[in-house]
Amino acid sequence: MRLGGGRVTPKPAEVNPSSLADAARHLHSYGTSIRGIESPTFGAIRNSLAGFETASATDSLDGSVKQALTTIAGRHEQFGDALKSASSAVVNADYVAARLLESLGNLNQRPE
Repeated sequence: MRLGGGRVTPKPAEVNPSSLADAARHLHSYGTSIRGIESPTFGAIRNSLAGFETASATDSLDGSVKQALTTIAGRHEQFGDALKSASSAVVNADYVAARLLESLGNLNQRPE
């Protein structure tokens, strides 16, 4: 990325199991919050527009808004699940690597 002819170096990101787990919890929390959002009451709009074609369109709007909120909430939860899995994978990989290195024994001795 270049701004004003200069080169911009991105800041390195630090990823560790704790930060992944925290992000997963936040995303799940956002998903839960989004699921709790009540869609606007289109019934009031329908009643105020009685006799107009627009009034009948409000019926499908309510369902569409609810579906959109459910989809957005689900995406947050899925991304949270992916980050939780990644956190576990990092921990497990670290554990396996430690066990493998430990199995090498004393590296200061010649192998027999």
